[in-house]
Amino acid sequence: MKRNSFLQTTTLTVLAFLALAACQAWAGTLSHPWGVAIDASGNIYVANSATNQVLVFDVNRVLQPKKTITAGLANPNGLAFDSKGNLWVANYGNTGYDSSITEYNSKGQQITGATITQNLQFTEGLAIDSMNNIWALGALDASVTIYSPFGTYLGSSAPGYDIWSVASRGKWVVFTTTDEWVAYSTGEVLRNAVTASVAGSTPGHTGAVGFDNVGNFYVCQADGEVDYVNLAQGVASVFTQLGGYYGINGIAVDNAHSRVYFQSTNNSAIYVFTTAGIYVGVIN
Repeated sequence: MKRNSFLQTTTLTVLAFLALAACQAWAGTLSHPWGVAIDASGNIYVANSATNQVLVFDVNRVLQPKKTITAGLANPNGLAFDSKGNLWVANYGNTGYDSSITEYNSKGQQITGATITQNLQFTEGLAIDSMNNIWALGALDASVTIYSPFGTYLGSSAPGYDIWSVASRGKWVVFTTTDEWVAYSTGEVLRNAVTASVAGSTPGHTGAVGFDNVGNFYVCQADGEVDYVNLAQGVASVFTQLGGYYGINGIAVDNAHSRVYFQSTNNSAIYVFTTAGIYVGVIN
């Protein structure tokens, strides 16, 4: 993995903007968010786990109360859209042993009979691949479980390392682990699927990962550094610096509006940057 040394946004500039976050907040409604996703129109969906809701903000970051999702949710923590525009939500559940994955149409209505519960425990995130298969993370045993677009169980595996986040785009599914990110080809059997393992120069890739629309991804390290990775070329560069105390557990990219969203569980906020690395404001 090659690594560029330039910073697209300096640490001091970012910190100065973050100090103004309270003046630029839009909603004041987030409580322990754990998951963020963007639909085709640029609407921002946030798993508000403390209130068992999925909140929706428009492209201007204005809360849309009538679009709030509550049905079928229990400690939601992972969000992903499939190619049909349906939203899938990972639910940790009340005990962890009652985890589930629920599906919603473009109107935010729960799709009856689509809830997945088989072989799910302590679920903390999911991704939808190019074939609309669902990849779910199990926190208790660091397992990965795959389901078909119809919710059929396809298999599980414990790769042998802690998994902190998952995202998918095109043929790739990428996991962040304790000290690296690992890329899998979605067309291969999970247990034999490792096709690339690329580590940055700074250890601790324990935060979130999120793809843009051309197959590159952002990954947040434990120390708060956010890298931008061109997977095809094997090049990583520093996108920006956020403090490790922010607890970034979700990243979503809206290339159509040149925005990147970093969801902070610790601060109950989502920090908004342009794709050029310029800080815009915060949703909280």
